[in-house]
Amino acid sequence: MTNHDAPRTEADRKAAVLRHKSNPDNRINTHRSGVWRRLTMGCAMPLICLLIAAIGMISLGMIMSLSKADHSQIVISDAPLIVPLLDFGGPISKTPTKPEGGVAGTMDVGHSCTDACRLGYFPPDGTGDFSYFPETDIPPLSNWEAMAIRWGVGDDHVVAVRAVVETTGVAGAFLLAVGKLESHNQHYTPGGAVKRGDGGRAIGWGQVHRSPWQKWAAGELDREIDLDVLEDNVLVAAMILQRGGYDAADEATWEPAAAYYNTGKHLKSTSYSRAVMKQYAMIKDGE
Repeated sequence: MTNHDAPRTEADRKAAVLRHKSNPDNRINTHRSGVWRRLTMGCAMPLICLLIAAIGMISLGMIMSLSKADHSQIVISDAPLIVPLLDFGGPISKTPTKPEGGVAGTMDVGHSCTDACRLGYFPPDGTGDFSYFPETDIPPLSNWEAMAIRWGVGDDHVVAVRAVVETTGVAGAFLLAVGKLESHNQHYTPGGAVKRGDGGRAIGWGQVHRSPWQKWAAGELDREIDLDVLEDNVLVAAMILQRGGYDAADEATWEPAAAYYNTGKHLKSTSYSRAVMKQYAMIKDGE
């Protein structure tokens, strides 16, 4: 038996461990591992710091941009209710008006909050700055007003019809139905001239004939009437319907009134009056 085949003693094992620990390769590996850890930690910390700094700069920029933004908000009720000012294309009318009791009218403002606001309703108590007012004080739009907006009827036309509704008691939906058949609820041509029909005799929104209605209406109202003026045109149209038997409390009288408006005769029904009533039903139901 040679020395290589003899059992290793405890002293041999200790010597082997000692040789392993003193192996130059082990020292080199340990050295490389330590350098790698130092390099990794040395690079990671600056990267983390840069990331934190970048997040901070982005947050600061967002805060500064928000602080410079034009929020254009006002408190318009004691609630308080804050409503942004929205621009819908400029003033509603050239001259602000304050109607009796402050219920409805036109206003000269360059913003709107709702369609009702856009069409010029004022606070019911008639007080305060009429450029801005609580949303809760604005009555909801009626079906005919909402339909007029859907049809693209101008604000001045809607305000004119509303004024005639309040003055005469003729239903707004019924007036809108008549206006739909006569002129598509447009008093003016695209070029800005007052619409003319029937060889130039039918005028404006209601296609009202100057003779005999302008002179007749002037006598009834005891003032000058000009059918080229939108408000007078709508008013005379409503008066003709009333002359034809229109009774706000009796809807059965409305179709004969429409027939009279078209023919000047007291007829129960015509194709024109049936078309008006069909339009009226659609407007009334908000379809």
